[in-house]
Amino acid sequence: MITFDTAVTQHTTATRRLQSVSLQMATGKREMGGIQLDPANFSMASKFDTQVHRLDAALSNAGNAVSMLQTQDGTLRSVGKALNRMGELAILAQDITKSDADRALYAEEF
Repeated sequence: MITFDTAVTQHTTATRRLQSVSLQMATGKREMGGIQLDPANFSMASKFDTQVHRLDAALSNAGNAVSMLQTQDGTLRSVGKALNRMGELAILAQDITKSDADRALYAEEF
């Protein structure tokens, strides 16, 4: 399983490699680390570029999923607090020492 941090690290490394190759090809340098930059290698670099773009999309999707889950978590916490308060009010309203006015206030808040 690839974690978000691992994906970010791999993406950063791949982007740096792609930028290096693209710069060398754009400046006309025909060799990089002993590898000739010919059409076949350019094709491989193009496929590599496509893979980098896919990783970009995957990282973006993962970030969106994290944001959505954080939003849902906050919403569920708020609902939980409201339900807890409703339970407290229900218990308070059942107290025989409370007046009808107190119960009316509890019912209003409920």
